[in-house]
Amino acid sequence: MKILLYGMAKETLGAKSIELKDTEGLRNVKDLKEKLKKDFPLFHKLPAMAIAVNANYARDEDPVEANDEIVVIPPVSGG
Repeated sequence: MKILLYGMAKETLGAKSIELKDTEGLRNVKDLKEKLKKDFPLFHKLPAMAIAVNANYARDEDPVEANDEIVVIPPVSGG
């Protein structure tokens, strides 16, 4: 599963994307967030993160599939 990283997530992990090899047991966005924090401990440095699945912001209970387009969107600010 390819996961695109934006903003602070991209800076923190030093990559534009990451690859999850083992997606067994990922049923929803909450499972995905937990797996990201386990497999990539630098995610713990992010104060929060939103997940988009197939170009739509997703809630923790929304399902994820191995072929979905996943994007990690950290908090943003602007002015």
